[in-house]
Order: sequence, then structure tokens, then C-alpha cells
Amino acid sequence: MTDVNGEIFLEGLLIGDYKVKELASDLNVGYILSEEENAVVAADQITEMAIHNKLISGMVKILKVDADTGGPVQDAVFGLRDMNGNLLAEAESGRDGWAYFMNVTYGDYEVFEIKAAKGYRKTDAVYLVQIHENDVIIEFEIPNEKIPSRGKIPDTGDNSAVLLWGGVAVISAAAITCLLMFKKRKSKKA
Repeated sequence: MTDVNGEIFLEGLLIGDYKVKELASDLNVGYILSEEENAVVAADQITEMAIHNKLISGMVKILKVDADTGGPVQDAVFGLRDMNGNLLAEAESGRDGWAYFMNVTYGDYEVFEIKAAKGYRKTDAVYLVQIHENDVIIEFEIPNEKIPSRGKIPDTGDNSAVLLWGGVAVISAAAITCLLMFKKRKSKKA
């Protein structure tokens, strides 16, 4: 087992060729285990070798789409935070609707929408992301609803009453005109 400096010393090995392989332990969780390596132990010499560990990492891809059409939505902003709520990165959806978090290291995270694209409602959904395997790609499709436009006043009833009252007004005007004409004629005869 390695010490606090990540070093291990083996003494008393016989001269010869050895194969060294890193084994899994609690100390290397989140790292890619190194490949088996060869070491040659010679008489009266110190043999040194270095094993370099690489963090497990992956990618998170988010496709932002219109909830009605399924088409891509540009300019939505997403956040990636750790499980303590610390914001680690932000990504914005492009013309194709995709936003990317690259080289996300081993661990558990949350993805959430920070800002909706113009004309859309922001979603409050939070998505759990777990990067536990190297080169894993995690994809989400997140729909957004459009905010209804305020330009047109919606119809709330039918127009049949307007037509009825308009017709009554025209007939009334015609009847009054006829009565006045009839009265005028009658007064001329008398």
C-alpha cells in the first residue's frame, strides 16, 4: 500500500523481472487503474517506476427543445453543480439546441436550467448526473414551453348578439323614417 506521498517501497526482492499491477482500493476510487507494467530488479541497484493515475471523466449533453414542435431551442443556460449546491460550470444551448459540459470528473452532480431562452418558460426540473465510468456520455432532452404572446385579445364569446342588435337598429331606423314620412304626408293633406 502506498504512503501519504503515493509512494511504496519494496525491499528484499530477488534479482529478476517483475510485473506490477495496481489493484483497486478505497484510495483510487474515481481513477482509472493503470495497466500492468514490467519492472527489472538488478543487483545492488534501486529500481524506480512511476504509475500515473488519470481521473475518470465523462461528458454531459443537453438537448433543449420546444415542447410543442420538438425543434431545437437556442440560448438556454444550464448549470452543473455538485451535491453540496456549489455551481461548477455553466453551458448555453447553441443553434442546434445542444449544450455541453465537457471533462466532468468522477462524482455525482445536478444539472438545472439557470435561464430559459427568450420567449420560453424556465423549467424547475433538476437532473441527477453520475459520472462513475470513464468516457461516459450522459444525454438529456429538456423541453420548454413557449410563453403565450400578448398581442391578440382572445375571443371570449360569439358575435351573433352583435349582428342581432345591429339588425334591430337598422329595422328601427327604417320604421321611424317611414312613420315620419307617413305623418308628414298626412299633415299636408289636412
